[in-house]
Amino acid sequence: MTEFKVGDKVEHSHYGAGEVKYGPYEKLGTTLTGYYLVEFGYTDKCLGVHGANLTPAPAFKVGDKVTHRLFPGPFTVHSGPFPYSDGAEGAFYVIEKPDGFRAVSPANLTPYDAPDSGPSSETAGRYYVYDGVAYDLWGRYVDNDGDAWQFAEVTGVCGEMPRLVMMDDLTDGTLAEIVRQFGPLVRI
Repeated sequence: MTEFKVGDKVEHSHYGAGEVKYGPYEKLGTTLTGYYLVEFGYTDKCLGVHGANLTPAPAFKVGDKVTHRLFPGPFTVHSGPFPYSDGAEGAFYVIEKPDGFRAVSPANLTPYDAPDSGPSSETAGRYYVYDGVAYDLWGRYVDNDGDAWQFAEVTGVCGEMPRLVMMDDLTDGTLAEIVRQFGPLVRI
């Protein structure tokens, strides 16, 4: 049985889409375990539901615009999710790229946000400020030699200096190193 955590988006065959608010827990007065309190869209109350009756909500829907952590985008979700044929846990999606279709793991996809004028409360985590300049971590940049750069997957400790990767030869370095050696960087 799949374990869920608070905040997970789930689906139930009868109640529809919902969000886990508490659990797992043991049902009061019994030894039955694996229950969750789930808030469904049609009511403002949480319902106690056994985890076996819940499935993870799909991360993306057909037609969603997404970006891939390794390829410039945006792309369109063409189909999915599909289970892996070898029985591996999880699922994959098919995205439409200019040169065809590609099967991808949802772990490599993020929803596409159209470029905006700068940080807002909704997108503040997307930006990293260095030396007074706000860099969009989802954006692509060009240096003073005309080489294109994009930010590598952001992982590690919160506040860690993000890394950039040159798009045509995979040279990489921290934002500070790249700005110092090849800057200034201009968003493209």
